[in-house]
Amino acid sequence: MSAVPTPSPTRRWPQRLALILLGVVLLLTGGYFGGKAWLLAYLHGPDFRRFLEARLSDSFKAEVECAPLHFEGFNVYCEGIKARGYDDSPFARARIDQVRAKFSLRRFFAGAWQLENLTAERLEVQLDGTRLATPAPVLPVEATPSRAKDSSWLPHRLEIATASVNDLNLHWGDLPADNGGLHGVTLQATPAEGGWNLEGKGGELVFAGLPPLDVATLHLRQRRQTLFVNEARFTDRNNGAATATGEVRFGEQLDLQGHLDGVDLNPFLSGDWRLRLHGRMSGDVRVQTPLPGNGTPTVSGSLALSQARIEALPVLNVIATVTKSRELRQIPLTRASGDFRQEGGRLEISRLIAESAGRLRLDGGLVLEAGQIDGKFEVGLPPGSLAWLPGAREQVFTINRDGYLWAPLHLTGPIESPSEDLSARLLTAAGNTVIDELDKASGDFIETGKDAAKRALDFLMPLFK
Repeated sequence: MSAVPTPSPTRRWPQRLALILLGVVLLLTGGYFGGKAWLLAYLHGPDFRRFLEARLSDSFKAEVECAPLHFEGFNVYCEGIKARGYDDSPFARARIDQVRAKFSLRRFFAGAWQLENLTAERLEVQLDGTRLATPAPVLPVEATPSRAKDSSWLPHRLEIATASVNDLNLHWGDLPADNGGLHGVTLQATPAEGGWNLEGKGGELVFAGLPPLDVATLHLRQRRQTLFVNEARFTDRNNGAATATGEVRFGEQLDLQGHLDGVDLNPFLSGDWRLRLHGRMSGDVRVQTPLPGNGTPTVSGSLALSQARIEALPVLNVIATVTKSRELRQIPLTRASGDFRQEGGRLEISRLIAESAGRLRLDGGLVLEAGQIDGKFEVGLPPGSLAWLPGAREQVFTINRDGYLWAPLHLTGPIESPSEDLSARLLTAAGNTVIDELDKASGDFIETGKDAAKRALDFLMPLFK
């Protein structure tokens, strides 16, 4: 009986290699599915939710509470996230509604959980308000003794690749009483070095009870505690436009520079001024205020008006009486410009020029405070308009410049009914002129001349009351 031949080592080697490869494949496959199952179990569990709240708390400098997380594979949904800012947070309160994202393992071995395509239906942020005291430093969640052994190899960071918000509402003050802020803005956010690049559009800007401005575009950059406004463009409901640049240092100061182009003036006025002054504003404006806000902002700038009209001003009534030109009570302005500064309840206007070419020019400045006006002006009138008034050219409108005769005018008192000093000077000049003419008369005409002077003064007096 012959012996069974034994396979040579050379022939056994491919079989062993195949078994080894099969074992490796099975091991890797099992490890992959087992590891994936373990990772999903960890992500679904309370430990990851606590990790997420801790990381968001560190980033926002706030106390963060997440609603339960719901997963479909690596896709996650959260009904809402609430945050209350600490003393050094840029906000007092925030709420994010209906958050969706996809977990990616792309950065897993770099020590980071990466969220891709994070979207939120609504984001409410309240800048001003009571903040929480900053807690004492604590050990990171992953470094506590109970977690050190089984999670030290897990990612310790949270990274967001892209984020978007369909409905951003940024409020300056307490909710819901204060409606000042940005409402209904669509926002896209991408990480940048040390912060975020933010692009927004749509919605409206509401500020200090003024009519809303529609948001055209927002180009912002956030870095730590500062928001840089690279460019923000707005439009009003009458085809005016405004742009803004500057920066917001949370917890310190807001400093924005704006440019207006054809913005309707009327909504920015109060009381009787809405009936007296009309036009469209163009020019530069600066807004400064401390943060958190503890009062009205300081607003300053230089503006010019187009399509301007002025009416029912006390000074115009005086000039119309002086010149016997009733049309000067309501006049279109061919030129209107000035500098202004409003701080608290005080409005100061300087380098004011208001001109209706060939009919009237007003130069000067004024201060409005506590319902009182103090204005110092020069009034320019064409020479022909003063021909009927005795002594006006010789004693009151004594300066000839730029085609006008000029006289000073001081306006003081309550804004509704201020007093002026031009009428009294004109009355005195008229009376002196008549008396001088009488002194030149002689003989039988003196008494007759005195009667004529009395009648002239009786006629002039009501004009200046």
